[in-house]
Amino acid sequence: MVMPAIQASCIISSIVIWLLIFVSWQKGPQIWLDHSAKVYSGLLFLIFIIIPIGCLITIGVTFQDESGFAKNQVTAIFFVASFSIRPIEFYTLVWKTVIYEAKYYL
Repeated sequence: MVMPAIQASCIISSIVIWLLIFVSWQKGPQIWLDHSAKVYSGLLFLIFIIIPIGCLITIGVTFQDESGFAKNQVTAIFFVASFSIRPIEFYTLVWKTVIYEAKYYL
């Protein structure tokens, strides 16, 4: 159950990152311009907070089962570390720079 959740989070993260890079946030119809900053902030919140915390919960709940994930400690430590760093990175780096600039420029 853990590996499909991690694979799904990687796919969703890839789609969200693609949207963040290639979607025009300053051009388009007026209704898009009115809501683009909120959509941008929501996508950043999704990729840095919701997905990592959801994966950490999934890992924590299913870590005790007899699947191969619990036996492979290196993989478990890597994913727990990477998903734990994302929320910290969001509040220390992304929030102060990217969100502030998005509010200013969008």
